[in-house]
Amino acid sequence: MIQQPKNPSIRVVIIGKINEETRTYCKDLVQVTSYPELFIYSTDGALLEISATEGVDALPCEEIKACHLAGVSHLTVLLNETGSVSDLTKLKSFKEQITKILSNCGFQGKNASLIDDKAALEKTFDAGIVIQPVPNDRSLLVWVSDPANYPGVRDVCARVYQGTLNINDSLDLVGPGKTLKTKCISLRDFRNEVKDRRTGEECYIVLSDVKKSQISNKHALAKPDSITAHTAFNAIIYACPEGFAPTAKALEPKTYDIRFRHGASTRGSLTLPNDTKTVAIGTFKEIGVTLDDALALQEGMRFEVMERGYPLGFGVVISIPA
Repeated sequence: MIQQPKNPSIRVVIIGKINEETRTYCKDLVQVTSYPELFIYSTDGALLEISATEGVDALPCEEIKACHLAGVSHLTVLLNETGSVSDLTKLKSFKEQITKILSNCGFQGKNASLIDDKAALEKTFDAGIVIQPVPNDRSLLVWVSDPANYPGVRDVCARVYQGTLNINDSLDLVGPGKTLKTKCISLRDFRNEVKDRRTGEECYIVLSDVKKSQISNKHALAKPDSITAHTAFNAIIYACPEGFAPTAKALEPKTYDIRFRHGASTRGSLTLPNDTKTVAIGTFKEIGVTLDDALALQEGMRFEVMERGYPLGFGVVISIPA
């Protein structure tokens, strides 16, 4: 039987090289993921291990910046071999340089921890990584599944992405085309009528004033006037490394299939920085994405770049132009 970590609700990504003993120790404390998964799943914390004898040049600054852009809330640096540095003034200066670099990469104050004993990791994870529950009054966003796949004449299958959906809620149907005004007149789980559905829960909905033929998996339900559909956004994109996906190739500034983790999918073109021709496999870049269809977008949403049904890269929405 697979042993569960002490705190399975915390997901920590390992960046850079790490001692296998440290990795095993971390797996007993939290969920440990590999660097590529930073761009696939929402991640709470990051761990970096560095030797005090290596110098600050050994810090993977680009990976640290990627963690910040991808929404990681806390970074822990485990400093090893401090006993090998006899000059305490030099060691203090080294720690100050690390703190400055972390700050420049977006991790400062309570968002960063520098420790020199792996036994302190548990306390650091518990104190530094704070899992913020999604408040029930957060702006509602419900993603619709393809209604054609379900037998009900009027039912629409959906998943609550955030917030709480109640019977009789007035809603906007946001997506390609004009935003439609509607109302939730019936709500149930797979069998029974229910009063509400909360974050992460699936449900069947009956909507007023909207035909089933007007709805697709590119649509979302939201509180009136709380969100608009967009076709363009900025993202951080990671090109799959060799062995991570059946096909690994550099990403080019052209049109691909874009599939979001919540289910919506469309075509979209990638725009790379002026000095970049491709995103090489196993690397990441900040890019622009222009979608063929307008979707309800928010920062932090994860998506895949697909070609012929295979993932070529994973991305995170970091900003949406006004």
